[in-house]
Amino acid sequence: MNLRFREKGPSPKLRRQLIILGLVFLSSLILFSLLFNFHRRPRALSMDKPSLPGISVGLKDRQINRLFAYTTPMEGSYMRGTITPLIDGDRLQLTIDSLGKAVQSLDYELRSADGQNQLASGQLNDLGGGGQDPSAEIDLSGKLEDETEYLLTLTLQLTGSKEKIYYYTRVLKTRDDHVEEIFDFARDFHAKSLSDQYRDLSVYLNDPSREVNSTDLTEVNLNSGIGQIGYGSLKASQVREPDYSFTDINTNYCMLESSFILRKDDQGISRYFTVHEYFRVRYSTRRMYLMDYQRRMDPIQTDGSISVTGARLNLGVGNGNLNCLSNETGSLISFVSGGDLFTYDQGKKSLKRIFSFRDDSDLTDPRSNCADHAYKLLGLDESGSMDFVVYGYMNAGPHEGQVGINLYHYDSVTGQTLEKAFVRSGDSYQILKASFSDLLYMNGRQDFYLIVDGTAVRIDLNRGKTTELLRGLKKGQYAVSASGRYLAYTEASEPADQIHIMDFETGEKRDLTASDGEKIQVLAFMGEDLAYGVIRPSDQTKDAAGNVISPMYQVKIHSISEDKELLTYQKDGLFVVGADCSGATLTLRRVRRQGDHYVSADSDSIQKSLTEKSDFCEIQAQEDPGLGMVTIVQMTDSGRETTGQEKAQALRFQRADLAAAPKKASLQLDPGDQDLRYFVYQGSRVDLTTDSLIGAIDRADADMGLVVDSKAHTIWRRDKRAYVGALSGFKVNDVDKGADASSQALSAILMREKKPTKVSDLTAQGKRPAQILDESLQGSLAVDLTGAKLSQVLYYVSKGSAVYALLPGGEAILIVGYSADTIRYFQPQTGNVISARMDSISGQLEEAGNVFLSYVKAN
Repeated sequence: MNLRFREKGPSPKLRRQLIILGLVFLSSLILFSLLFNFHRRPRALSMDKPSLPGISVGLKDRQINRLFAYTTPMEGSYMRGTITPLIDGDRLQLTIDSLGKAVQSLDYELRSADGQNQLASGQLNDLGGGGQDPSAEIDLSGKLEDETEYLLTLTLQLTGSKEKIYYYTRVLKTRDDHVEEIFDFARDFHAKSLSDQYRDLSVYLNDPSREVNSTDLTEVNLNSGIGQIGYGSLKASQVREPDYSFTDINTNYCMLESSFILRKDDQGISRYFTVHEYFRVRYSTRRMYLMDYQRRMDPIQTDGSISVTGARLNLGVGNGNLNCLSNETGSLISFVSGGDLFTYDQGKKSLKRIFSFRDDSDLTDPRSNCADHAYKLLGLDESGSMDFVVYGYMNAGPHEGQVGINLYHYDSVTGQTLEKAFVRSGDSYQILKASFSDLLYMNGRQDFYLIVDGTAVRIDLNRGKTTELLRGLKKGQYAVSASGRYLAYTEASEPADQIHIMDFETGEKRDLTASDGEKIQVLAFMGEDLAYGVIRPSDQTKDAAGNVISPMYQVKIHSISEDKELLTYQKDGLFVVGADCSGATLTLRRVRRQGDHYVSADSDSIQKSLTEKSDFCEIQAQEDPGLGMVTIVQMTDSGRETTGQEKAQALRFQRADLAAAPKKASLQLDPGDQDLRYFVYQGSRVDLTTDSLIGAIDRADADMGLVVDSKAHTIWRRDKRAYVGALSGFKVNDVDKGADASSQALSAILMREKKPTKVSDLTAQGKRPAQILDESLQGSLAVDLTGAKLSQVLYYVSKGSAVYALLPGGEAILIVGYSADTIRYFQPQTGNVISARMDSISGQLEEAGNVFLSYVKAN
């Protein structure tokens, strides 16, 4: 009998099915895991090295004024970085640092300083010097007037390239400005400061006998000690010759700057420093007068130059005004040092460089070390990811040679820095820096808000789209909260019925409305709370020059988040005409009524308690025997036990890769028609931008600077002559001899300028004095100086222009001369020139409201 045994378990068919199902399940599990956990990592890039050629200018056998390249045309009238002196004829010598690239052509264009009138142009095809650093000569014979500034634009084209590269400088044909002697003096001062002869320079200090024990080398000036002038114990050597640039040349003084790199070998670490010097020098036959000297030193951070001891991060020499930000717990900080952005993780003792234009293979490259950019840190989260802005001139990378605002996001997971948006500008870095920083805010929906040149823009980073929100915003018309979240503005710059408030985080809009019969005006934010003024129309008046004065009888502080008034300020008999906020203090500029006009009164202030986030990165200074004063970032202690005997640990830093974001917004804002603005320059640096001429003059007076308007007219500078006998040629037009004193004074100005006009007819039409001069003096620009000091308006007399002024009772006079203690003025009614003591006439002018009017020659 045959027995058949039945097999136990699943059949082969079933086993195959189970295996297939298992494989499908496993594959699905892996797929879903990848889908849910996949973090897209963009393609990693590195910052390209600087690639654009540079151009320098010859001064006899030396090179000055290194010109940096721009890949898009710029607003030439704002490019005031250098001024090139022509001291031997009208020929300009140029040397091109072509980086070994062949140069096809070099075009030039000479224009008036405001850029409006072309005076010469040409193309240079035959360049000397062969392929290595070719040279060129531009002949400007017959095109230049002595002591007059012009704008020179150079356009370079490399062989095989269709791209044009632009360079800008001002040029000046000098007579007796002693440029060479002043240049030699600056070079000698620089050389001695780095040598054993540095003590010879003590004669130039403001107080050579004063004992100064500071070893701080970050910022040095004529109030410093001679040891600081001589670099103290640093004992560093110069790596390459300094680059010198003239920034201002006139008959009274010259201003020039130098930049160079020092190196110090310190315990196996090579430390590098960028140094910038600023000189203001006056020549005399007996000696040189060093009117001002400033020096700033910053580190070039390399592996090992930053060290840590416990919770103390040592950044070395420099780092003045350190830009630092921490996360909520203080375990992570980000900071800007030496022009580079870093993050430090205290727990991991990990240092990472997030962004830098610097070429690590050549730390001395002037293009990498160009300091015309800055950072704004927007936020740092607990994981170490952060958002930040780089604004200014782009030394390298995809936007090399452009000026703009670049928004970046650093992703701590991928270790990459992604570009999110780029806003291109046609202005110089200095103008951009002064005009855009009112607002930078990014909300949780990835909307980025900024204001540039009075235009408010929203950039949707998710879609890469931009929306213009507001245009034509003026200083005094709006204010931005400390965080950037709130914008308060009125429809016009005058007092209004409503103040509009935009919340950039929520997108909400709301209004503050004035009471019946009153107007309100934005003043400033105190943190996140708005300060605004209340005006009664009955208090408004016009000054003698026709300007409307709107004094505020009340100031209110309004909480935006709680939508309620926190404080009301009011003082009987006193009015507020402006305010400035610094931290928790609101300083009020006040006036009091005197008859039918207002006169200055003492300022007052409002203090507000602000609850601030704990400061997790305290900046300290510490003495170092070999470096002098160094900067320490004291972080919150991590809580681990320390022995107090920890040794400093030198840190090597990782370098974040760059990555292009999948979607990126790129735009150039059209500034449109801008109201007149004033820029205060100190050398090549813009200290202030404002629509208040008097505010600009006050700042330039304090800083020994100059005021330039947005059309490139030089409006004021602190360099008047010590004595002006008396300008002549004033007489009242016969047709105006029966007119009022103001019309007669204006008539005398126009007769002297050979522009005879019946001023009394224009006055009868309601035209203001400034308007009459502006319309009648073609080729000149009327300057309303109401509110300025007498000492300030004498600048115009020094330049050959009379100053219209009012005495008590409305009598108009023309200031035509001065000495140290005397004023000479023309009296239109009598035709006489009268002398008066400076202190006496100054008091009368102040009593009348300091009403002044003059004019400058347009470029």
